[in-house]
Amino acid sequence: MAVTSSKDFLLAFLFAPGAGGVEREPIRGITRFEKLVFLVLRDNRFPNLSREFGYMPDNFGPFSDRLQDDLEALAGIRLVEKSPL
Repeated sequence: MAVTSSKDFLLAFLFAPGAGGVEREPIRGITRFEKLVFLVLRDNRFPNLSREFGYMPDNFGPFSDRLQDDLEALAGIRLVEKSPL
């Protein structure tokens, strides 16, 4: 799958094996998810996406309005499931 948009990137990220080696492993908490995506984008393999997400400093670390909007859109079409902790 070619990563051509921020939503493509988020889907690839979410469906990739996690720390436990399991595909689609749940990520506990939006703050953790924001930080993980930020750290992956820092290595500049996706320079256009780094700018597209437009991370800003926040109280609990890096924050992206775009990431929040994309997650809501993906949840709205049932590609991503959000659940309370």
